[in-house]
Order: sequence, then structure tokens, then C-alpha cells
Amino acid sequence: MQKQTLSFYKYLQQGKIPISYALVETNLGWRAFGKKELKEGYTISIYIADGTWIADGTVFAGIGGLEVLEKPGKIIAIGSLTRTLKPQIASLLAMFTSKQLQHITISLDNTDNYFSKLISTEALLSYRLYIYLGFEDLPFITHIKIFSGKSSEVEITDKLIKIKAIEA
Repeated sequence: MQKQTLSFYKYLQQGKIPISYALVETNLGWRAFGKKELKEGYTISIYIADGTWIADGTVFAGIGGLEVLEKPGKIIAIGSLTRTLKPQIASLLAMFTSKQLQHITISLDNTDNYFSKLISTEALLSYRLYIYLGFEDLPFITHIKIFSGKSSEVEITDKLIKIKAIEA
């Protein structure tokens, strides 16, 4: 079960649909990829105790800041997440002492050779990768993290790049 803020819940009740996006931490900085290009005004910024927020406990100063290099709409598909609480193991002892790692595959558009150029400077392998669900109008701190892991495999073609990641 995921925690969600009151503002996130209110947006859901209004019938608004959240966007899913991936954050990849590379050597040069964070890159955000969405199914559509994220808004120009969309920033992953921190809350500052400058008097613009009411101190009622809904936000915390200094939390949630990231510098994002770019926010293109490159995601074609996000694979389904697989997670089991109890892996399929015959041994009763092994069942309670082990777990199956969650994994995911993200397919990104490479028709403009964007990733072919990027891969020469940033291999996109063994980097931290997060999948978030949120509304562009709401601050980053309200977004729900649905996956956290490291990229384990990168497959690139002239039209597509697939990044496979495992839970870390």
C-alpha cells in the first residue's frame, strides 16, 4: 500500500489522471523521461521555508530537491512490475528467508537517435532508476514512487532502447 498526500487524493477525486515518468541518475545528473514531454514549468524542486507554506505538517522544508537536466517525452511503454511476498520455493525455510527481486523494463523512443548519441557519454548501465506516478501541477514530494532500482541491461536499436532494471 502506498501513502498519498491529500492533494494527490483530491486530484484523483476530480478525475484527473496522473502521469508516470522515469528518473535516471547518470554521471552528469538526473534525467526525467515521461510518456509525454513534461511541462516547461514542471520542476522537481525543494520546499524552502520562505513564508509561502503554512507550517501545518503537510510539507517539510528542504525535502525533495533534484536538478533535472531534461524532461523529454520518450517513454513508449513501461513493463509490468513483478513482486512476490513469498517466492515459489519448495523449502519452507528458504521461503521465509528469501525474496524475489522486483524488475521492470522501460521502452524508450530512439527514432531521432537521441539515445544513440547519449550512450556515447552516458552508458545508462548500473545507474539508479526510479519510476514515479504524479500530477504535473503538484510538487515532486507528493508523487508516489512505484519502483526503485538499478539499470541492469540496456538494449539499443535505431528505433528503440530498452532499459531493464532490478530492485536495489
